[in-house]
Amino acid sequence: DAISFLRGCTLVSSGTNGQETNEDWLTSSRYTTELYNANNGCFVRMLIAYFFRKYDLAMELAQIHQESIVITGQCIRGNIIVNETFYLGLIAIELARRRGEQKWIALGKDSLIKLEGWAIHSSWNFQHKLELLRAEYAFFQQDVRKAARMYDSSIYHAGAHGFIHEQALACERAAIFSSCIGNNITAREYLCRARELYLKWGAKRK
Repeated sequence: DAISFLRGCTLVSSGTNGQETNEDWLTSSRYTTELYNANNGCFVRMLIAYFFRKYDLAMELAQIHQESIVITGQCIRGNIIVNETFYLGLIAIELARRRGEQKWIALGKDSLIKLEGWAIHSSWNFQHKLELLRAEYAFFQQDVRKAARMYDSSIYHAGAHGFIHEQALACERAAIFSSCIGNNITAREYLCRARELYLKWGAKRK
């Protein structure tokens, strides 16, 4: 799965002859039929693509995944829906920041609204996700003060609630934000912290 891939584990199928899967795996076939069913394969690939900042590929896979759910009528568990919404929102906001297209802005807003509702019922599980989405959206809107505040809040809550991989992600995104606004010293600090957290989580490929 995505966690195994980021941790440097070998993903083996009957067609790989035991060769270690690498980043080229992202651009192979759309569905990983030997290891996952089509829907799960797209979702896992979407996560990996986002973590490696391949945003166009991540969005393509997210859209394929959503379409396949509609076609197959697959029942998706609540925790999967939350993660799909969260990462889809992050991808959409990044594409909105890069391109300014309305469809990505709308998709990012929709993810924010959903996370706001879920965070009311379980702040422990969802608050750090919501605040990272808010940080990214504020970054898109060039609201520097709000973005900085939300990144730090997301980092804090993710760490306090044991979501080390998303704490690492929040640090990485904060580093990108800091670099873009010209604060290179702070960016390096966030990036070093992200690296420490990814290694602590076991993500050797990051």
